[in-house]
Order: sequence, then C-alpha cells, then structure tokens
Amino acid sequence: MKLINYDGSAAWQNRLRAVLSSPRLVALSVVGLLILIPGGLHLWQQQSRAQLDPLYRYQFSRPDPGKVTQGLEREMAFYQTRILSDPKGGLNRAALARTYLKMVRATGESSWYLLAEQTAQQSLANLSFSNSEAVLVLARVATARHDFAEALRLLKQAPGSPDALSVATTAHLALGDIAAADVAAEQLVKQTPSLGALTQRALVKVAQGQDGAAIQDLQQAIAVEEPEETRSSVWARTLLGRLYFKRGQLPQAQALYRETLRILPQYPPALLNLAELEVRQGNYRAAERYYSQFALTSQKSPTVHDHVVMRGMARVKELLG
Repeated sequence: MKLINYDGSAAWQNRLRAVLSSPRLVALSVVGLLILIPGGLHLWQQQSRAQLDPLYRYQFSRPDPGKVTQGLEREMAFYQTRILSDPKGGLNRAALARTYLKMVRATGESSWYLLAEQTAQQSLANLSFSNSEAVLVLARVATARHDFAEALRLLKQAPGSPDALSVATTAHLALGDIAAADVAAEQLVKQTPSLGALTQRALVKVAQGQDGAAIQDLQQAIAVEEPEETRSSVWARTLLGRLYFKRGQLPQAQALYRETLRILPQYPPALLNLAELEVRQGNYRAAERYYSQFALTSQKSPTVHDHVVMRGMARVKELLG
C-alpha cells in the first residue's frame, strides 16, 4: 500500500474519505489504516477527544510503562538489600511484598502475586505482631484469588486503615453483602476521598441500583485523580463509560473508552466494552477487532474475561453469518 502524506488540507481529507469508502477496504480497520498514515492516528485521537466531555479528559502525560517498572525494580532492590542486612526482620519483607503487588498492577502479570504472598508469609513468620502491612498484602492476594471470606478473616488482624476498608468493600461486594460494603465504602471515602475510594463507592452505588449517584462519584473521582494513579484513572473512566452505555448515551460511552485507550493502550476492560458497544451499533467487524486485540493482550496472562471474549467472538461470527 502506498502511504498518503498527511498535510491537513481539505484535499487530503477528501482523498482519505475516498480511500476509506473503497470496497476493497471494507474489512480493514480504520484505526489500523490511520496508523499507516503519518499524522493519521493523531487525527483520530483528536476527533475522539473532541466528542469527550472536557471534564473527563486525562490532564497528565501518558505513563511510560518502562519507567514505571524500572522504578519498581529499584524499589525491590532497595528492600532486598535491607533484608540481607536484617534477615530475621519482618518490616522490610512486608514492604517488599507490597512492592510485588505494585508490579502486578504495573505489568498485569499474576505471577507477582505468588512472590507477594510468600514474602508476606515470611514477614509474618519473622514478626507476628504489629505487622499490618504483611496482613494486608495477604488479604489483597486472597481477594485476587476470589477467596473473599479469607480476605475478611485476615482483615480482623488489621482493621480500620484505608487499605483494609478498600479490601473490605471489595470482599463484601463480591459476597453480595451490599449493606456491609456500603458501610466500608462510606468509611473509606470519609477517611480519604481519593480517586480509588470514590470509584469503589461508585461500584457499591451501582450494586444498590443508584446509577445516578455512581456517576456523581465517578465524576468526583476523575476530578481528584493524581498522575501516579493511572490504573485507577482508566478504571474509573471505563466504569463511567459503562454507565453511560446502560443509559443509551453511546457517543459519550465510546469517547470515554477511547480516552481510556489513549491513556493506557490495550487496556482490556475498555477493549471489551468497546466491542460490546460496536455490536450494539451493528458494527460487527469493529467489534471483532476489539475482541481480537483483547485476545492478543491476554495471551501472556489469561484472565477471567477470556470466556466473555470467546462468547462475544462467537456472537459476532453468528451475526456476520
């Protein structure tokens, strides 16, 4: 394919429209085509952002995944060095276990959970009292395994902190105890009205059928986001997009999902939601591409969403005949 040099002129835009309307390119992704055209991807991003409510735009620079993991590697090396000088201590191991959990969020690789769990267990073996950080790491790991009862049992050893309230909200919500989740979420927001806390309370509001209150919480969450909270930022926007989708406000939902992918390309929940949105709009080829992108991103680390993708792909194939 011959590349078209983008100069921003009306003539170029007419030429692009002619190319995109060609029957030979029906099955070709518009986004993929624009990537081949210098400046085209930037143009697509600009058009997508133009549809987005300015309040939902991410105001910080996109994170460099390499720099994030390098910083965490330095943090791990720091605590590993301190452990060598104090092998029978517990606090440094607890801090190292917490860093391993950060690596899960940074890389999406679940293997870090095992290291976090083993390190936290050794920390508690060395220091069985006043070691709430190690307990909370184990509670987080239990939550990741969907062992919510165990997470709540562990929290009895380290109650009251924002981390404990966050885990408690998730665990109670997963177990269907909406009332307990509501109490924990309210306490969490009262202690720290942060992006993460407000997003968790929004999830509780959704479970209570209070979508309007959930939207307000997510709007407030995005308003107080910080640059180091990238994962929480994209999660909040994805949830907000989902609520707009439920209300039939598809352009706003689509703009939020695309903003999420601009912040964190290949973010799995955004890909899944965009695929569903495209199916609802009858754009089955576009939906198929988003499902395929998700499948590529999950090859290294299978997730609970994989069965959703397979069902979605099957439905798209059926709709395409």
